[in-house]
This record gives sequence, structure tokens and C-alpha cells, in this order.
Amino acid sequence: MTYGAHCYEGNTPDQLKLAHSQPDKEILFTECTGTIGSQFGPDLNFHTEHLTVGAFNNFASTGAMWNIALDGKGEPRLPGTSSCSNGCRGIVTVNADGTFVLNQEYFALGMASKAIIAKDPNGPTAKRVQTRLTGNRGGDGTLVVGAYVTDRASPKDDLRISTVALNKDSKPVKAAINFRGQLALVTLKPGLTTLSFYVPQSGSINKRAIHRRRHANR
Repeated sequence: MTYGAHCYEGNTPDQLKLAHSQPDKEILFTECTGTIGSQFGPDLNFHTEHLTVGAFNNFASTGAMWNIALDGKGEPRLPGTSSCSNGCRGIVTVNADGTFVLNQEYFALGMASKAIIAKDPNGPTAKRVQTRLTGNRGGDGTLVVGAYVTDRASPKDDLRISTVALNKDSKPVKAAINFRGQLALVTLKPGLTTLSFYVPQSGSINKRAIHRRRHANR
């Protein structure tokens, strides 16, 4: 059986945990949308906590936004629909003159995609790995973190380990990534950060440490 989840009512992580407690349920996160006029920072937080990190951390195997591209009024829409009081916002807003705006949904999805998409052409996509947050900032909900491992086309190539980290504070937070008994110290700016490093198939961590970093401001 399949459980389909949306983000519009209740707390998504709690609902997904409840669905997971039921026998033989595959969990699909199938819909969420932004609303015209809402603010970038709170939206980035919400989409990360409920969809691009929160859904996968709570047993969902898919995550999707509802609208890819709409105009500045949330059009086109089905006749008679009352969805989104101020109009639904697409991942991209396409203006009448042909210009476009990349919205907060784009950045929430894009930051997570950098961690999940395949490293190699036609290679495997990433798999989620379990994370454990410790310390004051990890325990009080300031940081929301998802982690992924990407297999490689050649078994001789290093695995890619990626993290998507949301810092909900207004100040940078210093954090340490502990992997295979070694530490990488990072400073997470307010907003959303995606970073990757590479490790051999087994053994100690690769000395290249943090390989790539991307950031979306709140």
C-alpha cells in the first residue's frame, strides 16, 4: 500500500512517522506549493524541514513540488479552483515579457538536488544515510540536516558523501562533521548549505576534505 503526503496541514515529519508505523506502507511525498507574497527565508526553512530534508529523513522515498512554472498571478489555474488565497507560486515565475524569476522553491529543491543527483553520467543517484545531531544547536532545532551517499560507476572511484544543512539562526553556526572517526570543521551561514566530500569505498576519510559548497541565503 502507498501513503501520499502533502504539506498543507499538520506537521509533515510527525505525519510521516505515523504512516511509517503502519504495516506495509510506502511513503510518497507528492505535493507542496508556495503562495504568492510569502517571504523567502521562512519558505526556505519550511520547504527544507517538510520536504527536501524532512520528508526523506522521515521515511519518504519521493518528494515533489506541485507547480513548475506559473505567472505572477499564479495562472494558469483550473476554473473554479480556490487553491492558495493569494495565488499559488511556481518553482519559477514566468513574466509576460518572457523574463523569469527563480523562487524559493527552486533553491530548496536545487540545494537538495546537488546532494542527490548522480555524480557520474547515467550513474546511480544518492541514497540517504542516517544522521545524528548533537550539541546545543543540533538539539534545539536550529540545524536541520540530511546526508546522502552516492555510489560511483566504477567501484574504484571514491564515494561522494553530501550533506544538506539548514541553519535557522540569524548568525553563523560552527559545526563539526564526524565521519569514520574523523572531523571536518565547517561554519554554516544562515540559510541552506550543501557540501560534499569524497571517501574511499572503505577505510579512512579522503584527505581532500570538503570538496564543494553551495549556499542559499535566507
